[in-house]
Amino acid sequence: MALWTGNRVNTQNCGQTWLQTFADANSHWSAANQLDALQLVTWNDYEEGSEMESGINNCVSISGSLSGANLNWSITGQQNTVHNFTVFISTDGVNLSVLQDNIDPSIRSLNLSGYKISSGSYKLFVKAVGQPSMTNHMTDAISYSK
Repeated sequence: MALWTGNRVNTQNCGQTWLQTFADANSHWSAANQLDALQLVTWNDYEEGSEMESGINNCVSISGSLSGANLNWSITGQQNTVHNFTVFISTDGVNLSVLQDNIDPSIRSLNLSGYKISSGSYKLFVKAVGQPSMTNHMTDAISYSK
């Protein structure tokens, strides 16, 4: 998708360039007509001044809140770059345990009453898991007492 001339800069466009590149490749192939191989140059080549090892910036931010037993979250930015959500629970805010994994990206809440959580004080976190090669983002700690 880059024009390989004197000015070899191709913006990440909040992850959209990456997704469009694969959408274009996928438009030519199917399960019946499979692609043998696909080679991509890394994004820190060709004077671009960026890298992808730490994840492609998808310009997403996520925030969370509690309303009774409902944990709610919202995101801003490129929602199509989010693969799923993961909710974590912690007693100290450092050592996290997965409470619920692989939540559909269209869902924005989790009812905590369906989980066996002992009485006590906790910190909850919601992680927006990016599409492959995209940066993950996590809420600040959300205090929860049961």
